[in-house]
Amino acid sequence: MKSQPNAFDSAFAAAELMARLDDGASMEHISRVAAAACAVAELEGDDLIPEGEYSFLLDHVGLCLRDRNWPGIGIRIETAVREVLIGMKKIPTTDQTIEKGRGATYDEDRWTVYQHGVYDRDSVLSGQSRRIWMDDFDSLEEAQKAYPEAVVCAFSTYTPPCLNHLPEDGEYIPEDGE
Repeated sequence: MKSQPNAFDSAFAAAELMARLDDGASMEHISRVAAAACAVAELEGDDLIPEGEYSFLLDHVGLCLRDRNWPGIGIRIETAVREVLIGMKKIPTTDQTIEKGRGATYDEDRWTVYQHGVYDRDSVLSGQSRRIWMDDFDSLEEAQKAYPEAVVCAFSTYTPPCLNHLPEDGEYIPEDGE
């Protein structure tokens, strides 16, 4: 059951997140921090943050908030905070999940199977989590029958890629030997 975050939890989370940021406090930035803090407080109120992981979650959300493009166009901060929490958890015993289809550009009401892994060294996303679509089903039962080893997830495992290491548009990067 989804609870409403209480004022104390929200204020505490907001103060902790602001302490993790080292830049100015524009109105837009304060609004983003407040939305993230409410999401963290809601997770705390629903007892969804594993014991001892509260500070770790705030550290990760604080890092995400430093990127002014996070969480990405069309993705709500509340949803992105939940995805950060999910990303902190390891997928148990298998590298496949069954979940409602959701990604950066789509949100489906079908049960989707994803294969999880890590991008290869030759990718610009090297070392980051990789999720590959395998199949869609109308019912959970069909998906479980086709992929019996896959773990059923209550939330989306989608994590936006981190692109902070890439050059800005028009930024010159010399070739090796130049």
